[in-house]
Amino acid sequence: MQAGYEQSPSDPRDWRSPHQQSGSYATRVEGDHFISLSQSDAQAGVGVATRHGNRCGDAFSIFVQYMHAGDRNSAIREIQARRDFATTSEKAAEIDAFPRIVPITIDELETARTTPRVLVPVFLFADARTRIAPGGTNKTTLALFEAVKLSLGQPIWGREPVGPLRTVLVTREDSREILVGRLRKLMDELVLNTAQRQRALDNIAILDFTGCSFRLSAVENDVVVPNYGNLDVLKEILYDWKPDWLICDPLVSFGVGESRVNDAEQGLIEA
Repeated sequence: MQAGYEQSPSDPRDWRSPHQQSGSYATRVEGDHFISLSQSDAQAGVGVATRHGNRCGDAFSIFVQYMHAGDRNSAIREIQARRDFATTSEKAAEIDAFPRIVPITIDELETARTTPRVLVPVFLFADARTRIAPGGTNKTTLALFEAVKLSLGQPIWGREPVGPLRTVLVTREDSREILVGRLRKLMDELVLNTAQRQRALDNIAILDFTGCSFRLSAVENDVVVPNYGNLDVLKEILYDWKPDWLICDPLVSFGVGESRVNDAEQGLIEA
């Protein structure tokens, strides 16, 4: 159509070329090629001659005839230029995906933070961290204890939090019921009253993925990368609740396993 051809309303394979004077649709397209029965096309040199005196060709033939006035070399040069431009554009896009060297300004130097957002001074920041210990040593219970204290804005480990903090514990090991039962025991030991218990429950949430194959990283082309699909799901779930910190318990269950330790850890950091 860009070349000026008109399609037949009765048969989409048939077309009328710009050279035709009659009202017939003398060009038929079959797959990637065409054949023209028009004498006007033959006189104009569209495509190449068949042994029966008709004309045939492909999309490049049309491109040469109508976009470059029959100059085949000119058409080839344009196609090569388009390919070079596409290759250059693809390379530029790949380069743009990576960081560039940007000069550090005095303003940036004076205003740059020295830590991520502080949740508990010296102790807890809005950043990635892990708690490492053997199984069965109460890592989860300790995390729940911290969540309760922080939900009330109470001091923890001798440090004052910036205020009441919201915690989401995402579990792939202990069920929601078990974790809620431990929360109750902790509240009993801390002697929380009804108002404090409700305040803690308002600021603590549990996502139970124990029955799901839910991982935050994946292996693609033998490289560990963030699992963007599951990350989008998690972000959607958490968006309105807006937690201050997120506990993945146990962390190893959210990665690609321990067969490639360093890559697995880096994949979780990127996630």
